[in-house]
Amino acid sequence: MTRRPLSILIATLLAGVLVLAGACSSDDDSGSDSDPSTTTVADSDAGDSVSDPDSGSSSALPPVIVDTADDVTLTVGEFIDVVTLEADRATSSDPSVLEATDAYSDGSAEFNAGAEAKAPGAAILSVYDGDSLLYEVNVTVTE
Repeated sequence: MTRRPLSILIATLLAGVLVLAGACSSDDDSGSDSDPSTTTVADSDAGDSVSDPDSGSSSALPPVIVDTADDVTLTVGEFIDVVTLEADRATSSDPSVLEATDAYSDGSAEFNAGAEAKAPGAAILSVYDGDSLLYEVNVTVTE
């Protein structure tokens, strides 16, 4: 073999490697060095979804965790998850604003007491262990 065909062969192989490397790279053409696990709130009428900028998919917002009597502000469609271990029941002073749910089991999983923000307004979420009031949470719901 002469030098010229050898250098053409090497250049062709190198070009092929570069093409393959480009085909196997990420399809993220944003040019951003941001953390791929970062989520941003998507535009939505209910304000109840987040969008993963890398996949473009949406999912429900995580619930607001409650384990004390601290005041809480929610937007319509958001949920409260009462994580106090002994809490088995929750009630709302205004179910049209805040709909409460008791703790329950569906046979395959255990679910905490909680509530869903239904409409703008204010309500008090009362958290119980049986008949004993554990604490009350002032909840404000906004659009």
